[in-house]
Amino acid sequence: MRKVAISFQTYNKNDVLSNVLYSIARQKHFFDLELCVIDDGSDVSPEPILKEFFPNNYKFKKITEKGPSGPDVVFGQALSLISDNVDVVILQSADVIHLADYTIEELVDNVDKKVPAFAQVSNAHVPNDMHLDFDKGIKNIFDGWKIVPPIRRSGYNCGWYFFLGAILKKDMKTLGFGKPLCDVMLHQNLWNQKFTINFLEDLKGIHITHPASWIPCSQMHTCSLECKLKYHFLGR
Repeated sequence: MRKVAISFQTYNKNDVLSNVLYSIARQKHFFDLELCVIDDGSDVSPEPILKEFFPNNYKFKKITEKGPSGPDVVFGQALSLISDNVDVVILQSADVIHLADYTIEELVDNVDKKVPAFAQVSNAHVPNDMHLDFDKGIKNIFDGWKIVPPIRRSGYNCGWYFFLGAILKKDMKTLGFGKPLCDVMLHQNLWNQKFTINFLEDLKGIHITHPASWIPCSQMHTCSLECKLKYHFLGR
């Protein structure tokens, strides 16, 4: 039987975590599942919220007590919490809600060697307490749904983002996880190693609309790739 891990990184996202974790906890699946969360020095620890929804089946790591280390440092450590016997990893943002209770099952069934599987993700404003009446809340979302594919974005080197996607664990190792890694670097590695994408258009998630937070990465002055952080901090 397959074992699956859900991995995400968080920094001061406690206001949205109840919705996200509820949407994961209600999933129907036929495999062992573990939740792995890395916190980048949040002002208030998210661990009590993790305990509320996953009291006996989560792993948590706080990188620093001194504020954020940066997205590349945190994202690259995804493998550090995942069990050795995990086959498939669901990589997602800390503020993405699963809208169907079979999302994980579908992602896992459609991933393959060098072929990650992605759900369709759209931005939306969501009440922080939507988990208290989840079915009503997602009906309102579907009524106003706008198709925004998650793996294509305008701009140089901005492509395959793991807002909500599955990948084989062994593929993560070849793509550079375990050392500093960001979305833009990961996209470039996927492209260079000739990965393809299985885009599941009928599988949907919501990226909760929130104010942008700008945290510089550790490689900003040496990285050859272009990204929004460079434009924001260096003006290029």
